[in-house]
Parts: sequence; C-alpha cells; structure tokens
Amino acid sequence: NAPTEKVTILNSGNVGIGTTNPGAKLDVNGNITSAGAGLNSEKFGLGASAAANYSTAFGNTASASGYGGVAVGYGAATGTGAANTAVGMNVAIPNTTTGSTVIGNTPASITTGDYVTGVGNGLTLNAANGVAIGGSAAISGGLGPIAIGYSSSAAGVFGIALGYGANVAHNGGIAIG
Repeated sequence: NAPTEKVTILNSGNVGIGTTNPGAKLDVNGNITSAGAGLNSEKFGLGASAAANYSTAFGNTASASGYGGVAVGYGAATGTGAANTAVGMNVAIPNTTTGSTVIGNTPASITTGDYVTGVGNGLTLNAANGVAIGGSAAISGGLGPIAIGYSSSAAGVFGIALGYGANVAHNGGIAIG
C-alpha cells in the first residue's frame, strides 16, 4: 500500500488532520476525543459565534457577543451587554442589557432593563430586576415586577401578577387569577 497523508500543514499555518486542505488553524475531519479537563479558551463557539472574551455559544447561528455571555440554541443571541444568558430558539437579549437571563422560544424579548429573568414563550421583559414566567407573560416599568402565568402582566414597582390574564398596573399591587 502507498502511504496516505494523515496530517497537512499549509504555509498559512493551518493544520489539517484527515484533510489535505485545512480552512482553519486546526481543521479535523473525524471525531475528537480528550481524556483531559476539556477546552480552555476565552472564547468558545460550537456551530456558533462567541465574539467576546469568556463567552460561549452552542447551536446553529447562536451568538454570544457580550463579555461572559452564554447563548445556547438556534438563533439565541446575548447582545453586547455583559453576563447575559440566552437559551432557546430565536431568543434575543439586546445590546444595552446586562446580567439578564431568558429561557424560551420564539421570541422572548427584552427591550430595556438589566438583571431581568424570563422563562417561557413570547415573553416581553421591559423592567429592571423583573421576572416573567409562562406563555406571553410580560413585565414593564419600575423595579422588580413579577408576572407568572399565561398572559399575565405586571407593571410598576414591586407589582406581582399570578394566573391567567392577571394584571397589575400600579405600584405595589398584587393580582391573582
């Protein structure tokens, strides 16, 4: 048998294992196994873009652009604010938001506010330090509003809405059911 090329090093510095035309600094055609602690990198993307230091992105078109951001899922994006986490399909955190977490699907939206947490589908999060859980739950205005349940909305300072269609529209109010 004639010898076959196993490793290629191009003049550009690209190294290929199992490929004769590597398109990156390391291009592997085949499975990779590691017995060590794993990857150690300031930026890590798997089928995705991790653009900022200490950011991680997994999934088709996922993008972690902010410092320390994590984006997981198809179209998940953290924006350029620091320490944001977006998990789900087409979940986006805008560039001006910091420290927010959204887990959901098509789309969960944060337009303003830092340190906001949302879990569910079709969320709208427009308040600082707020929490929205459930389908179409919405929080807006002031600090700390909480909306839990389908179509619940809480607006104002410390508003809490629980249950289907519950609504709080003033400071300190509570709506249940």
